Amino acid sequence: MGGVQELATPTAGPHQGHELHLGAPNDPCVCGPALVVTVNSFSNELNMIHKQLISACALMLLVVAGCDSGVVNVRALPTPEPEQPPANLPVQLHQRNWTGSLGQGSCVHASLVNHLRWLNRFELGERWRATYADGEWDSRLRDRLDAAGIDYSFTLKADPRFLDWASATRRGAILWWKPAHCCTFVGWIERDGKQYAAILDNNYPGRFELTPREQFIRLWAGYGGFALTVLNDPSSSLPYQSYEVL
Repeated sequence: MGGVQELATPTAGPHQGHELHLGAPNDPCVCGPALVVTVNSFSNELNMIHKQLISACALMLLVVAGCDSGVVNVRALPTPEPEQPPANLPVQLHQRNWTGSLGQGSCVHASLVNHLRWLNRFELGERWRATYADGEWDSRLRDRLDAAGIDYSFTLKADPRFLDWASATRRGAILWWKPAHCCTFVGWIERDGKQYAAILDNNYPGRFELTPREQFIRLWAGYGGFALTVLNDPSSSLPYQSYEVL
């Protein structure tokens, strides 16, 4: 099924960016320096953990001895399905596009503000909104991110593995989407056995637009294939009750 659908949203310098080059699935993993742990340090660590466990048990015995020894039965509740979309920015935080002093739309900056808010960089997002406006292109955006000391990864090749990574890490991304426009990619979602790209368009905040994966990748390549993700930790998942008292 083609076309764009809508997904309802809950109301609820030293830092140079780098292009993320993703190898073939069978490429060997490239790791950092090996971590060497001596037998003595490992033994000391085990002794420390042992002492901590003994202290914890002793404290528990003191608490139980001074309290009612009645048994409380609990039952584990099933874990809910993963949150969709992965970068589920609350609708109250959706940034609308704005017109700059040159009379141009600021879709790249609005998309980045949405992205930064999801990554808990609220102060940076507000500072960015107050500083930049009007049209933007990828090389100047990266220069400005470098000047601000912001770490990021990007692609210029419409590589779907970049979006797979951005969705799996729940960071999301900003990307060229629609003619002469930039939006916020908030991850892949599953619906009726099919995968869709969920997009927050700053011209239409308050909703997520869904496009089938293959169609989305093909159109994204036609729009230039640029995407960028800031390397900060995303917001926590929605809390849920993991057990109940019987």
